[in-house]
Amino acid sequence: MKNLGRILLITLFLTSLSFATVSAKVSQLRVAKGEAIKVTLEAQGAQVEFPSNEAIEKALGYPIENMGVSTQTFFQFNSNSGSSKEVKKSMSFSFYPNSSMKIPAFEIKVDDKVQKSNPIDIEVSATQTSTISNELFKAQISASKSEAMVGEPIDVTLKFYRRVDQNVMKLQYAKPIFSNFEVKEKGEVQPTREGNYVIQRLSYTIYPKKDGNLTIDPAVIKVATPQNNRRNPRDIFGAMFMDTKWNKVVSNALSINVKPLPQGATLIGKFDIAVSIDHQEVKANKPVKLKVQISGEGTLDALEEIEYNLDGVTCFSDDAKIESKVQGDGSIHSSYKKSFVFLSDGDFTIPKREIKFYNTATQKIDTLVIPEYKITIEGGKPKAQSVITSNKHNNQPVEIKVAPSKVEKEIVKVNNPLWIALAYILGVLSTLFVIYLIPKIKRMQVDKLFSDDEVFKTLYANMDKDPRIEKIVRNMHAKKQGDKSIVIDKKEIKEILEELKK
Repeated sequence: MKNLGRILLITLFLTSLSFATVSAKVSQLRVAKGEAIKVTLEAQGAQVEFPSNEAIEKALGYPIENMGVSTQTFFQFNSNSGSSKEVKKSMSFSFYPNSSMKIPAFEIKVDDKVQKSNPIDIEVSATQTSTISNELFKAQISASKSEAMVGEPIDVTLKFYRRVDQNVMKLQYAKPIFSNFEVKEKGEVQPTREGNYVIQRLSYTIYPKKDGNLTIDPAVIKVATPQNNRRNPRDIFGAMFMDTKWNKVVSNALSINVKPLPQGATLIGKFDIAVSIDHQEVKANKPVKLKVQISGEGTLDALEEIEYNLDGVTCFSDDAKIESKVQGDGSIHSSYKKSFVFLSDGDFTIPKREIKFYNTATQKIDTLVIPEYKITIEGGKPKAQSVITSNKHNNQPVEIKVAPSKVEKEIVKVNNPLWIALAYILGVLSTLFVIYLIPKIKRMQVDKLFSDDEVFKTLYANMDKDPRIEKIVRNMHAKKQGDKSIVIDKKEIKEILEELKK
């Protein structure tokens, strides 16, 4: 038994020495375009650290998938130093090369030292249609158009043909690689029969993200068929012992010529806009609600967020709600909804906004318009106006600020060091009062209560029903923006929420 143990230890030791510290290997050195290559990185030491997924993708130039890591731990024994633990780690991933390439040497940290794996040359041949006769199986990709503009929808269909006399046990499907396209998968259509073939279809709508000659790489389908190797075909249990034979079917590739959008357009499709405002004349600090809704055929994912930032005006807005649905005819219908609330103590103007898009129906540039709205505040503070006059000497326009009230002039009189110092001291005292005299436990409860956006959204939607709600919403918004001096009455919030439920 002692000799057996020694032999086992020696074998483990020699086996550990036989492994290179860092190595790389691949599933195959030659592949057809559209076929995946599996890469395995191995390293051995007390501590092993592989590169990140982002670093691997950057080095390869291709996205990776099916990432996995495994670890084996073993001990080495030495008569002098005793035992030591080492690990053997393996990282595997797959990618789809488009052309012949060299898999680079990856940097792997072993025991705090950076080592490099061996580079590997990969040969990528032209697309193969199948490893078996096309009379049995075949795959084909087709597109609704070979030319399109950036963002224009293209319908793509993948067809898999199976001859009716072929018994398919299983299909493994790797969808086409839609690099530089946004993809909406429309799903699988019920199989149909055409002549001697049963046809299965998968449909997509794709949207080019950039202009140029873009390629849709082939789809790869693996087909499992029964292979009966039993010598006695009359055996009634023969089906239970059938072997599986895997065959590979690779579709064609497609090339799409993508043209840039006409200048100024950000969207493509057929869209309409609906804009509404509840008031254009309100009392001071009363809410003005603006609602914007864009809808139509096409995708709105490229639409820039609509925002307003007006001097002297407090503006709230909810998060934009963007939805896309695939219609029965395969088209994409999208909608964009967003609402705004403006609060001010003086007159202000909501500026005009324009969104240009390429109209696929008219094949021209159209514009979605959010109109300008002038808001009058009853009894509010008048705003300083900009008056344009001309310089008598050089006839150049000069902008003069006109202050319409005496109150604003009085502000200048108090702008001296004594008042500034007093204001500073009062500010410091107010801050200390807020920080140290308000119970910490109560403040933690308030923060926890209003960390939930649902409370804010509920009150925000009911601002015009109660002045208390309006005040609380403004305070909550300021608190979210980082104003720690604001304290919100939790009890009052609960009372208001209960009243809204009635």
